[in-house]
Amino acid sequence: MADWLFLSVFILGIIVVLLGVFLWNWKKSNKEFKPDYYTLFIMGMIWFPLGIPLKNYFLSVMGLVFFAVGLANKDKWKENRKNWNDLNDKEKKQRMLIMSILGIVVLVGFLFFVLVA
Repeated sequence: MADWLFLSVFILGIIVVLLGVFLWNWKKSNKEFKPDYYTLFIMGMIWFPLGIPLKNYFLSVMGLVFFAVGLANKDKWKENRKNWNDLNDKEKKQRMLIMSILGIVVLVGFLFFVLVA
């Protein structure tokens, strides 16, 4: 029981830190936020079927919502898309940092899952 509590607090802490970084960066940039509907569509395609075998109906419902919102705005898919070559050096470094942090979080989560199970 204590392992699950530690894991839950650890994951919550990481989410709070990432949310803080996101909000700080968003506030600093002063840019208007435009959602990436293609990414919402892809997230919905992954979350909806993944929630069914996990019996996590909240995940399935959120996946269905993301899928529907992304599909309803299919005409805006290319509006916010950026290729790696279109990014400047600062944006490339930011994305590499974010991908590295998320990769470490996934690895640590997998290790906790293996050690606890």
